[in-house]
Amino acid sequence: MRKLREHALAHFRSDYSEKKICGENSLAVDFYFPEEKTIVEVALGLPNPATEFEKDVLKAIMAHETGQPVARLVFISRPGAAKKCSQPGRSAVKAWAKAKHGLAIEVHDLHGEPRIRKRRPKGSTL
Repeated sequence: MRKLREHALAHFRSDYSEKKICGENSLAVDFYFPEEKTIVEVALGLPNPATEFEKDVLKAIMAHETGQPVARLVFISRPGAAKKCSQPGRSAVKAWAKAKHGLAIEVHDLHGEPRIRKRRPKGSTL
């Protein structure tokens, strides 16, 4: 993430990273572009079952509720994230965020092949 922030700073010539725009707390979004009303979250774990998806949606809504102009949340993740986020649970969260808060959510996969998840045999313990 540090290298990404450095490249973004060089490209945009302004620091849009790690913005604490969610109110009187320490929550921060990865990148916030106020001119575009857009939050960008680099969430490489989105293809997994348990992720930061809902927390990042909540951060965007909290930012909007505290007066920050936020209309779009863009996730950038590993291959397979867009497919995972089109499943019923996450689709319901996206539809709710749009209907109740005017927040459009996009999920973009990085290039490459999805990772094959290794599953533990049934009955195995950690």
